[in-house]
Amino acid sequence: MGLTLVRGRFLNDADHEDAMPAVVINDTMAGRYWPGEDALGRQSSSRRAGPPRSIRSSH
Repeated sequence: MGLTLVRGRFLNDADHEDAMPAVVINDTMAGRYWPGEDALGRQSSSRRAGPPRSIRSSH
């Protein structure tokens, strides 16, 4: 897809149905919901069923 990772991590094989939910977001979303703040560690919900997704790093 030609994505450049700015912070955090990409999804990988450890991100499966039984794993803690994770999400990859872009700079636009990070700036819109957490302007001037670090998005890592935040949570985001969508209209999709299920728990909020954590924005995390594997480091």
